Amino acid sequence: MVLEKLVNSGNFSKKMLMRCLKFIGLFYGCLCISKIFAQQPELILPSANSNQMKAVAISPNEKLYASGDLDGKIKIWEAATGKLLASLNRGHPTALAFTKDNKALIITGFTPAEAYIIQTGKSISLAGYDFSGGLATSPDGKWIAISGQYYSEKGSAGIRILDASTFHLVDSIPEKFYNEEIKFSNDSKSLALYGGKETELWDIEKRKVTASFEGHSSRITNLEFSENDSQILTTADDSTARLWETQTGKPIIVFKGHTGTVWEAKFHPDGQKIITVSSDNTAKIWNKLTGEIVQTMTNANGWIYRVQIAPDKKTFALGDYSGFCSVWNAVTNKKIYYFRAGKESLYFLNYLKKTNSIVTGNYDPVLSRWNIATGKKEMTYGSHNERFIALQLSNDEKFLLTSSRDGVVRKIEVSTGKILFYKKLFNNEWATSVDFSKNDSLFVVAGGKAGSVVFNSVGGDETILNDVSRSYESFSKFSPNGKYVLHDDNSTVQLIRLSDNKLLLTIDSISSFTEQCFSPDGAYIITGGSNKVKIWSVATQELVQSVTVATAYPHTIEMSFDSKYFLCFDNSGSLLQVWETATGKLVTTLNDINYAGFLPNKNELKLVYSNGKIVTTPVADVKETILAKLKEPGKGIAFHFVSNEILVIHSGGNISIHNLLSGATVLKLRGNEVTYGKSGKYLYVLTDDALEVYTLPQVKLAYKHFVTGTTDFLVQDNFGRFDGTEAARKMLYFVCGEEVIELDQAKNQLWVPNLVERITTGDSINAKTLNQLNICGLTPEIEDASSKTDEYHFKIIPRRGGLGETILSINGNPTKTYKPAQLKKNGQLYELVIKKSEFGPYFIAGAENQVTLKAFTADNTISSRGFKVNEDKTRQAATPPNLYAVMVGVSDYKGDELDLKYAAKDASDISTAVSNAAKKLLNTDGKEHVFMYNLTTAKERYQLPEKNSIKKTLEEIGKKATANDILLIFFAGHGVMEGVQKQFYFLTADASSLTAGSAIADVGISTAELTEWMKPQNIKAQKRILIFDACNSGQAINDFVKMGADEQNYMAARNDNEAQQVKAIDKLNEKSGLFILSASASNQSAYEMGRYSQGLLTYSLLKAIKQQPDILEDGKYLNVSRWFNAAEKTVTELSKENGARQEPQVVTNTNFNIGLVDEDVIAKIILPQEKPLFAASNFQNSDEAIADDDLELSRMVNLQLNELATRGTDSKIVYVTATNSPDAYSLSGRYTLKGNSITITVNVKQNKTIKTKFEINGTKDKLNQLTKSVVDKATELVK
Repeated sequence: MVLEKLVNSGNFSKKMLMRCLKFIGLFYGCLCISKIFAQQPELILPSANSNQMKAVAISPNEKLYASGDLDGKIKIWEAATGKLLASLNRGHPTALAFTKDNKALIITGFTPAEAYIIQTGKSISLAGYDFSGGLATSPDGKWIAISGQYYSEKGSAGIRILDASTFHLVDSIPEKFYNEEIKFSNDSKSLALYGGKETELWDIEKRKVTASFEGHSSRITNLEFSENDSQILTTADDSTARLWETQTGKPIIVFKGHTGTVWEAKFHPDGQKIITVSSDNTAKIWNKLTGEIVQTMTNANGWIYRVQIAPDKKTFALGDYSGFCSVWNAVTNKKIYYFRAGKESLYFLNYLKKTNSIVTGNYDPVLSRWNIATGKKEMTYGSHNERFIALQLSNDEKFLLTSSRDGVVRKIEVSTGKILFYKKLFNNEWATSVDFSKNDSLFVVAGGKAGSVVFNSVGGDETILNDVSRSYESFSKFSPNGKYVLHDDNSTVQLIRLSDNKLLLTIDSISSFTEQCFSPDGAYIITGGSNKVKIWSVATQELVQSVTVATAYPHTIEMSFDSKYFLCFDNSGSLLQVWETATGKLVTTLNDINYAGFLPNKNELKLVYSNGKIVTTPVADVKETILAKLKEPGKGIAFHFVSNEILVIHSGGNISIHNLLSGATVLKLRGNEVTYGKSGKYLYVLTDDALEVYTLPQVKLAYKHFVTGTTDFLVQDNFGRFDGTEAARKMLYFVCGEEVIELDQAKNQLWVPNLVERITTGDSINAKTLNQLNICGLTPEIEDASSKTDEYHFKIIPRRGGLGETILSINGNPTKTYKPAQLKKNGQLYELVIKKSEFGPYFIAGAENQVTLKAFTADNTISSRGFKVNEDKTRQAATPPNLYAVMVGVSDYKGDELDLKYAAKDASDISTAVSNAAKKLLNTDGKEHVFMYNLTTAKERYQLPEKNSIKKTLEEIGKKATANDILLIFFAGHGVMEGVQKQFYFLTADASSLTAGSAIADVGISTAELTEWMKPQNIKAQKRILIFDACNSGQAINDFVKMGADEQNYMAARNDNEAQQVKAIDKLNEKSGLFILSASASNQSAYEMGRYSQGLLTYSLLKAIKQQPDILEDGKYLNVSRWFNAAEKTVTELSKENGARQEPQVVTNTNFNIGLVDEDVIAKIILPQEKPLFAASNFQNSDEAIADDDLELSRMVNLQLNELATRGTDSKIVYVTATNSPDAYSLSGRYTLKGNSITITVNVKQNKTIKTKFEINGTKDKLNQLTKSVVDKATELVK
């Protein structure tokens, strides 16, 4: 703790602080995104602990877990679901314990002990000690015991006993023999004090020591009471365990045989033996009466730390150094199985009394729950995020670099928050520094015991530099001209030339706590250490100056802008000295200084005195000009003068922001790093887990940026509104005390797509704020009251919002809806009793089926959190699923106006490809499981694609399909938006140009109708795929969202149609049970591309199977998600190349394989020959006096190209007026006139390069014939 005080006093440099971070948790980050207030919802991102696990606790009712780590992060988890309920920041916790009533968490550690009240988020101070090492709660729930000490002379070390119901002090015990470890007896009448060589037993009622236990020769590591408290078992560093008589302290037996520390011992379930675990890599079972070894269990994975006995006494478990847990039969003492809970020491091991599970806590840190019967993991608590270390803003202020303790570097786009680059370096060791070159063309990362790594601006051209690191913490920075890198590994400084990656200079005897640096002009390197400050020439690598200074650890060394002067600032002595570089002459000495630095373009100093006075002065002739006076002066690691108005002082984990005009402290916060740009618009603060962005000079939080995976991220503004990648958003939820509210319950009312961009551009945002949500205690509660194996029995308790509909879903598919009148009312609650047999047809045999119940508020707008139970059907024989595929393709409508070229062909081609792949996957038992229904206007078909035919086909499938089956529906044809609500309709073969508008309900299939035809009550298949290759088909997605009681109500920014559409698509993920691919957005066309003789979406789907093997799972399985995403990307790219805009929409809440793709399947997919693409032509009269296309030859050539391209399916080329495709051809050139004669020089270009050229002659009176000859010749040449 002395070290922590030094850091916070500001006597450490930034580099000195970095060296300390490896050993102590000084900064306490938090991924609880919003501050919790009484009954205000808190938005939670469930980040796991980030450093060594130091404490784990389980509530008496086993509904809550708590975990604390070396970084000071304490997490409270909902046991059943893994939801994080609260995240606290404290100083290095030593112990955690829940109170008997499960309402409070007791916390001890390097901050004063406290009781954290879970429901309110408030804390009550306990015991008063500055440091509390030991914690015990009595089994009867009456007492809390805390051991601790003070850092000052306020008092000595001791143990305090508090009333657990009031948290009032009832007794104090002076600490003796270093006995800071404490444990209550099982009857709660005695408290054992241990931790030194001796143990004492304190009687709670008599308030005195009743027995002492002496005999161990070194530190006692653990103590255990026998079940009836008649005996005590102790273990120690002296390689022994000892059994004692509790009442008298008399030794009964010594268990000798281990050769290392005995960490723990337990009474064997049979009552006749004990079990010990040791650092000698063994566990031993001993005869309790004789002390003889009964069995030795040797562990190949290292030390064994923990042993626990199961509540039913049938098994016991061991936890070891390498993170393994082994479970043993307590009757035979034979190992049943083992599992690896984490990669580092398994130090916390607890059986649960109410379930068949073990909770493990590893140093990694990993908190997880395991099934005892199977040895399989049931739950991991939180998503792991390593702590950030370094931060740098690019010089153009467009990008940020961050690095973290796991060696990861990320590049973030400032305007959007998107993570553009991710790379893990240094074998998971710390990445301790990042830096941009002056023109931002390069960035460098240092860390680990490895060479620095340089990347180009987009993260390519990775180069490992020829520097040497002798430390896991190292720092690299570019020279001002970007030609060199200076690498500091805490013992040497190395100069590397980038042009040839050559190590030019190595300088030793530097201070490991001083930041070594280039001079501002890049001509010199200044180093400090061993009471010397030295100047080195970059050009010659020679020492040009050396002076002796008073400190071996300078806080700051720096050169003036022209290198005429250099300074050394000793923070601990508040001493500033300045020398002439050329002569080494000391020109200025000043005392009582908190900060000193040169001004950027003058030979002047800027100084901050200890009294808060801020001045500037010439270097050699001190004449101070007062700039400001801080009202709260203080020392710091770094002073950042962001502007003439804002000063940021960084001191340890504390950051203070000061207004220089008033001298007032504007804001205090915690953070590890700060950066800012020349514009002074934003201040970026890096905490343990997040990037906080503040507006300047207002000093208001604009948003926080959280990393949740490799490139997943989340941002939240000061009002609780958020945005981020889909995976990150899905992790979020609200917490009101112990109540968890999922985001979909609150209808994503706080989600604002493109939030960062809208903040930084000053766009007004009208979405609801967190404070405006009134969701705590609003939705109904659901309890499982089931007692019979053949039925479900749920209790539904309305709360502030009343009770509306209750919806039961099976495997994510809404299956049945109940009105309140259909439920049994019992006082203030409702009951729902359902026979399981009623839903038998909806369960999938051979699998676990999830049954979810949600109850809505009275207005049916907000639902309860889904209550989930699993229906185990794994013992039933699994049957291969059937695929029912309805392939609709309409090319030939009534009349010619609506006809399409390729829709029917598209449906047939996709049908063939899917059928071939699906049969390879599903027909492995010799039976037919693939049923294709081709309803197209082609000659070979099942039926014509008329509305009634499509409906009857789906009705036919509904009679056959089971829950385990797959339903695929493909629509290719026209899609329109009609009606007041602009609902999407797919036009069937009944439609004509007249009926498509006036009688749309008769000739079109609306999304409402399709939803009704497909609902689980009609078609039980739970895997559902819809593909819409039609114009405006994105509107179908919006329509599906709106089905029912118009549940959308997203409350995004007013008139923010784009944001609402994004949210509509996301919402469908959670409610539809569908996998949907639409060819376009709601306001876009779906193109038939003559270039490919196919609809663009169909072409892209077929191309993905045939030419993109990376989409196949395990190299052979057609994974629907991968398939659709690949097609989406291809469609978007090809449409842009052809001058159009088509953006497919992919929606899914599931994923599965639909086929097996082998060489046979690939060979049967015949992609159409790609036709040459021509863009608009450009011809000019060669006469400079005209300098124009006066004959309009360009227009005539374009007409010829268009005529050739529109010759139906037999056309040989494709023509568009504009395209971005690099493969497109264009014709250009000049023509020369001589009377009626004309000579045309034609250039055939591709990607701005002339591929070929030719001349052609003709006459001006036959231009049509001439331009036809030009086109014929050109198209012949590009075949």
